[in-house]
Amino acid sequence: MSSQNTSVPVENALVETAENDPNCEPVDQLCNAAIEVSGECKKTFVKKAVGKLKEAGQLATDQIEHTLVNGTGDMESNNTDKSTDKEVGLPVSFSNPFQTPLRDHVYCKSRGFTAGELTDESDGSESMTKAQLLTSATGDEEITELIHDYLEEFYGKYGSFIPLSENDVLENLQQVLSKDVSDRKPFIFMEIMKYQAALANTPMSNFKVSYNKHSLTLEDLSTLDGQNWLNDQVINMYGELVMDAVPHKVHFFNSFFHKQLVTRGYEGVKRWTKKVDLFSKSLLLIPIHLEIHWSLITVDMPNQHIQFYDSQGIHFRYPVECIPQQNNDSDCGVFVLQYCKCLALGRPFQFSQEDMPKVRKRIYKELCECRLLE
Repeated sequence: MSSQNTSVPVENALVETAENDPNCEPVDQLCNAAIEVSGECKKTFVKKAVGKLKEAGQLATDQIEHTLVNGTGDMESNNTDKSTDKEVGLPVSFSNPFQTPLRDHVYCKSRGFTAGELTDESDGSESMTKAQLLTSATGDEEITELIHDYLEEFYGKYGSFIPLSENDVLENLQQVLSKDVSDRKPFIFMEIMKYQAALANTPMSNFKVSYNKHSLTLEDLSTLDGQNWLNDQVINMYGELVMDAVPHKVHFFNSFFHKQLVTRGYEGVKRWTKKVDLFSKSLLLIPIHLEIHWSLITVDMPNQHIQFYDSQGIHFRYPVECIPQQNNDSDCGVFVLQYCKCLALGRPFQFSQEDMPKVRKRIYKELCECRLLE
């Protein structure tokens, strides 16, 4: 018998049988009828038939659950026929419909709702949203699907997983599911690793971020990964974001300004600020690249005060003491950008070497979103 012609007639027949024949157990009828139902029709059958029996008062919630799991309505019979005490078996060629695939379906989960509440919209009942269903009964498959959806969107937005942190995924899951998922961390982190590994050999080579006159490729952004040294493109675009965060107050000089000034003098840079009124600014930020090291010079225009910021404690003229210092040979550029952000926004230097991995990820995101983040 085809599943298409079975589900609704069987469901109606169950209710009629339960009403007209007191000696017939509707639960047993449900089990027998479910054998003939398969595929999508089985889902419809389970929703409608069980729902009607529940409404008719013929079936308790625990019986529904027991039925779906064991294929029998008798809680104590342990899969035996009540009248003959013989084991009720399934045809050899038939796959038991009450095994894991059916039980794992969201319609068969019963945390937070009863089977009678899972009805079609056509029946006039409110349908539960996907998020509500997942919140009530969250299995591995549902969590995996949510993880993959988030990582796919993340990868498209940032071009790589360089700025991804495990907390990003956890926070997204907790927001979608409206519940704590910290007890699933091992499983969640394993799924993240598997997804990342699957895309390891398919980088988005054509990924590009553009802002004003600046353009960053994935190769430029990759200088923010691990212990890589930041390049001029990253430094200069981030400086542009800092300027735009506090319009008319700060001017950030291109990283090539200092080199041009040293090699060619005033004549080499006199046109660099032709369209900028430096005396209307309150702060000038001048990044300096000394061979393999980044430092920062600032000019307090109202007070005509020059200061030198260096994350390795190098002392030139006007050094600033007691500022966050790096303890490696690779984070000087990151420190300079963090100095710039804090000085422009008037914030204290509340960061250290231990914060650099997080700061690198945040700067990557800021560059891709073309705005400073908290």
